[in-house]
Amino acid sequence: MKLGKKEVRKLLDEYRETSLTAEEFAKNKGYSWSRLRLMLLKYFPDEFTEIARKKGNRRGQGDKLELPIEYIAGLFDGEGSVSIQKRKPRGRGESPNYILTVCLGFRHGMDILQKIKKHYGGIIHIVRYGKLKERAYPRWYATYNQAYRFLKDILPFLIIKRKAAELGIKFREEKKKRTGRKLTEAEIRKREDMRLKLKELNHL
Repeated sequence: MKLGKKEVRKLLDEYRETSLTAEEFAKNKGYSWSRLRLMLLKYFPDEFTEIARKKGNRRGQGDKLELPIEYIAGLFDGEGSVSIQKRKPRGRGESPNYILTVCLGFRHGMDILQKIKKHYGGIIHIVRYGKLKERAYPRWYATYNQAYRFLKDILPFLIIKRKAAELGIKFREEKKKRTGRKLTEAEIRKREDMRLKLKELNHL
């Protein structure tokens, strides 16, 4: 059943008065927490931070952002992706390069993406569409350590993209341990398997 703003407002007010965790409250009302959280983001983004505080999931890193880290994680759950980009070897005898990449984009999201870019780095790419290319769809991209740091910060608050984020973090941590340019065949196969697994998770 689709809920309107009034129904979501009522649920939020009821939650304030209960000692249940967010997951327990959502289940008690017959919803998944992921669905309830997306509805809160749609209608009451400011209250979403309050919900996250009651869950006890706040981290100091988020205080340095102009937006609550819980809010950013919710956006990423709905509109973000984690991938491993494969680049061909630069020279003869060298190995392919595998790059951890995160992307977040949505219409009318430029102000939010600018704040994320200001904190984490990366780039914003504008996709133009429409007959006259008059409409803009901004996308924020980050790679390497910027992507790793971003995923580490939002991981505690992710639901839908949690597995993808965990795999991306694991990939980057294993890659940082590796020194030297030439990879073994086993290492290449492992990185390729992780790349394909992330591609699969992005289509779930």
